[in-house]
Amino acid sequence: MKKIFVFIISVVSSLAHASPDWTDSESISEILINPNYGSVFIKQSTMISPITCTKTGFYELNKNNPMYKDLYSFLLASYMAKKPIEVYLSQCGPSGYIEITQVRSK
Repeated sequence: MKKIFVFIISVVSSLAHASPDWTDSESISEILINPNYGSVFIKQSTMISPITCTKTGFYELNKNNPMYKDLYSFLLASYMAKKPIEVYLSQCGPSGYIEITQVRSK
């Protein structure tokens, strides 16, 4: 009984930390275009992991996203202007990094 209780608590605890979230408002420190994955990857100075994916270190903008061109333009303009942005992270992308699903600037 005690083992079941500990298991349930650990599952609930891990789910509590695995929820979509916005990053802090920061500028993009690096953009990487990787043709092997067909995605654009960005890095901010503070990286968060609201969900657990197989890879860390970048956020992924998947080329199959219906808003890909708009999001990529927004990210590139923000990077060039060194303007802080917030990125919404809600799922794992096809390459294993956390996927960018929304972007905003305040």
